[in-house]
Amino acid sequence: MFERNSLRLNFKGKSFFYQAEQVDTHGSTDQCHYAILFPSLKKVKAFDKASRKGYMTVKNYFGSYHQVFRTDFKFQESNLKNQADETIYSGLLTVQEANRKS
Repeated sequence: MFERNSLRLNFKGKSFFYQAEQVDTHGSTDQCHYAILFPSLKKVKAFDKASRKGYMTVKNYFGSYHQVFRTDFKFQESNLKNQADETIYSGLLTVQEANRKS
């Protein structure tokens, strides 16, 4: 099951927006996993660095925002290509909502 979300990352005075798909975590309530596609390895590395120290919020279908904290991020090459025949990378971001305690 996927839920479409918008991930906003604020880092060093700039805002970055990502389309994130929430991946079903089989009943896990303390952490959420989001799949994100990146157009290049450079963009993956920039996100990895910024998400460690940046301020992140997730906007759901109902328009409400939730602050989240990164707990893990993994990425890999996908089998997808863009129109220029360049590899697209997929990332799996694990977050915890700010008001939840593990």
